[in-house]
Amino acid sequence: MDTQNQPPTEDAIVPFRQYGKHKREINQKIRADLKELSERFDIPIVTNVDELKQIAGKIAQKVTNLKGGGAYIRYSSEAQVDSLSLSAQLRQIIERAAADGAEIVVVFADAAQSAYYKRDRPAIKAMFEAAKLNLMELLYAHKVDRLARRVEWFIYIMKELDESNVVLCIVDQHVDLLTPEGKLIAGMLSSLAQFYSENLSNETGKGRYESWKQGYHNGAPPLGYYS
Repeated sequence: MDTQNQPPTEDAIVPFRQYGKHKREINQKIRADLKELSERFDIPIVTNVDELKQIAGKIAQKVTNLKGGGAYIRYSSEAQVDSLSLSAQLRQIIERAAADGAEIVVVFADAAQSAYYKRDRPAIKAMFEAAKLNLMELLYAHKVDRLARRVEWFIYIMKELDESNVVLCIVDQHVDLLTPEGKLIAGMLSSLAQFYSENLSNETGKGRYESWKQGYHNGAPPLGYYS
C-alpha cells in the first residue's frame, strides 16, 4: 500500500497540537505577567510599536514637573517565564529614576527574547519609536546586557537614542554615558556580555556534540514527536 500521499493520522497530528498548545500557554503567561506588572507599578508596559501607538497620546499628555523616563526590561529564555526577573529590573530602575528626579512613564518589555541573536526586537523598535515621538528624555536599563549582547548592537542602540536626544542610563553598573570614560566602560561591558554569550555557546556545543556521539537527539523534537 502506497502511504506517501496518505493524510497524516490523528496520532501523528496530536503531538503538533500539543506543541502549539504549549507555545500558546507560554505566550498567555507572558501577557498575564506583564499585565500584573503594569498594574502593580501603575506604569504602561508595551511590547511592540502597535501597543505604543495606542497609548502614545496619553503618555504625551501626562503633565509632570519631573523628567519623563522610559525603562527597557528583558529576560531571554522561556525557561524563565515568570515576572520576577522583570519585576526586579523595573523596581531598581524606578528607584534610580526617582533619585535622578525623573519619572518612568512607559516600560518597554521583551520577554523570552535573546539580545545575542535578535537585534531588532519588538520592544526595542517600540523604544526607538517613543524616542522619535519625544515621549521620553531618559531611557533606563538595568544592565548593558539587557539591551544587547553584541558590541556593535549596543553601539547602534546608543546612536539611535542619541540622535533623538534621549540619554541612556545604566542602573546597576553605575555607568555615566555622558562622559568619555563612561562610554569606554560601557563598551567594555558590552564586550564582556558578548564574550559570555559566545563562550557559553561554545561550551554548550561541546555538550551537544558529546550527546550526539552517545546517540542522543539534540535540539527541537523531530518531526512527529513532542517533548
